Amino acid sequence: MNVSNAISPTFKSTKTRIRNLDLTSDERIIAEYQQTKNRRILAPLFKKYNEKLFGLAFYYLSERESAMDTVMEAYEVVLLNIDQKEITYFKGWLFSICRNICLKKLRDGKKFSELTEVADTFMESEEEKVYNDETIEKVLELIPKLKDNQRKCVEAFYLKTMSYEEISAAYEMTFKEVKSHIQNGKRNLKILFEKSTRST
Repeated sequence: MNVSNAISPTFKSTKTRIRNLDLTSDERIIAEYQQTKNRRILAPLFKKYNEKLFGLAFYYLSERESAMDTVMEAYEVVLLNIDQKEITYFKGWLFSICRNICLKKLRDGKKFSELTEVADTFMESEEEKVYNDETIEKVLELIPKLKDNQRKCVEAFYLKTMSYEEISAAYEMTFKEVKSHIQNGKRNLKILFEKSTRST
């Protein structure tokens, strides 16, 4: 069978419309998809957020391949659910899906224990040391607010699970400097965490 003959007229007629949708709002693209059920309509929408979504996944997981897989998984969730709920803010919904996938992968891997070790410094008693996605996500949100060298060392040690020696070589710091940046970073994370808790 000729492949071109197998393509439906609806599929052909939407090609120009797909190109024209590149600069339209997310809501119009979703409305167009819901009318036609043509998944190619969503291509400009995925393309629009692809780079930022990958950046989010990579920040959480620190592994390029895993981040790419996560982005694809997020798109699959979108395709499965986009007809089943009213979407008023697509970007927020998409990024929430991606974060949830990342958090699940963190729970299933080594990094969750590493991040709970950071969170240990925030908790005053053993009773408080009950960790959930919200706590871990808050830690991840606060790390970028650290001073540059503290941020780089904390990310490298806890998210990328690099040793002090590897961090020292990567950032051209002494062993003592790396240790100091990590300790100061953890102390400042505690301050940021307490401030964010008081403000909520």
